[in-house]
This record gives sequence, structure tokens and C-alpha cells, in this order.
Amino acid sequence: MNDHIPQSYHTLPPGTVLPHNYIIERVLGEGGFGITYCCKLRHTDEHFALKEYFPNHIAYRRIEQESSTVVPFPEHQELFERERRRFLTEASILQEFQQLEHIVGVKDIIEANGTFYLVMELIDGLTLKQYIKENEPLSFDELFQLIAPVLRDLIQVHKKGLLHGDISPDNLILGTDNQFHLIDFGSANLESMTEQESKTVILKHGFAPPEQYFPNGKLGPWTDVYGMCATIYYALTGMTPQYISFFIRPKNVSIIQKRIYTSNPNSLPPAANRRLFEEDIQCAA
Repeated sequence: MNDHIPQSYHTLPPGTVLPHNYIIERVLGEGGFGITYCCKLRHTDEHFALKEYFPNHIAYRRIEQESSTVVPFPEHQELFERERRRFLTEASILQEFQQLEHIVGVKDIIEANGTFYLVMELIDGLTLKQYIKENEPLSFDELFQLIAPVLRDLIQVHKKGLLHGDISPDNLILGTDNQFHLIDFGSANLESMTEQESKTVILKHGFAPPEQYFPNGKLGPWTDVYGMCATIYYALTGMTPQYISFFIRPKNVSIIQKRIYTSNPNSLPPAANRRLFEEDIQCAA
């Protein structure tokens, strides 16, 4: 295990063997919906990212001798089961997108320990957030070349009724192939989910759209478009957008654009690229 990442009490320990011969090596990250590990496939040493469905606000890990089971709190049993089924449904849809180069899809699904695990490609590189912190904001031309292929792949995902729901600089990785890859569909939402169903979302202020702040907010492709636009703003300026009503008034769009271009003069796009960029955004919505 990586000595720089402490192993918390509720994560699977290194060396844990899961069905289909996957072996846990270390924790990559944790969120409200689950835990992401680095794992390897026994006998090949091929490495993958492994996402465990573990919503720690409604469940805990019960350890008995050598077994480990994700168990919902009694008052959240029904919600846990419903969300777990949805997690599986979304994973099955994501398996259809393995041909998309810029969306990290699901290669395998494992059921064990009272929960599900998604096996995904492990992307080596920096998140957009890390890259901007270590370097500087991108020019429009640089960003256009990187983000346009992601938008086109995202359109294909939206056509299947699946949303990411958590697009932000943390979930765009600039890989060693010098391409952006959209990761962590663990926060995904089915567009067809009814308003009456419970929607559990983890909000990143500045990147979460207004509808995610309300229990009955209607989600759709526009939800991802908002997150993508906020991420584009961050990439061009190095600043997190403020969440205030000012930013969602149509009459202030030109002021927002002016702020982007003033913060980073290199972000001003040529007319031709700007037109293509706006077309991709509109298609994604």
C-alpha cells in the first residue's frame, strides 16, 4: 500500500481478494458514494481502478473474522437497496461505452460483501485541478483541443439516458496520452428517474447546478452541461465559479464571458473555434 495514504477503518485492506481474481492494492480516493481502489488482476499484474458502492452516510462496514460486509443502517435499509440497484443499472449501461476513448467506462461488475464493485480503466495522469495548480490556466485553443472529444463522448452517454452528475476539475484527468478522460461515474444519475425517487447527490459548490440544491430539482443533460461549463471556466481562469444567482441569469452571460477573457487574455477564442465549441455544448444539452 502507498504509505502516504492512510488506511481508514472502513476501507478494504491491501491484499483483499475479490471474485474474478482482483486483488486490492491501495486506496485511491473516497467520497460520499463509495471508495475507489487501485487493484490488480491476479496472474497478469494488470492494474485497474475499482469503485466500491459504499454510501457511508447510510451504511457501515461490518467486519467479522475474515469477512467484510457493507450493511445499511436499519432506518436506511430501503434507500440503500434502491440506490444499490440503481448503481448496478448504471454500471450495466456504462459497460456499453468501452469504445469511447474519453469516458472511463466499466470493464467488469463484481457482487460481493453485500455490495457491488465496478472495475474500470486506471488512467495515469493529473486531474485538471492538479494540472492548473501546478501550471497555469489553459488558453482557449489548448482547452478546445482537449475538451471537444470529451463533449462528443458525453453526448453518446446522454443519448442512453445516463448522466454523470458530478463533472468538475477533480473528475477530468489529463492522461499521459495528453488527452482528457472523464472519470467517476459513481455519482451518476439515470435521467429517467422520477422526481419522487430519492436523489442522493454530493455537491461541489461552484460546479453543482441549481437543480441539485433542491430535493425536487429536475435533472437532465443540462445538469452535466452546467458542470462542464463551470469546469471550463475554471480551466480558463484558474478560479472556482461562485454559486450565486447572478451567474444563472441569461442577461449576464456576456459579463461572465468578459470576466473569463479578462482573467486570462489567452482564453479569447478564434471565431471558428468558438462556433464549433458552442455547437458541442448545445448538442450535449
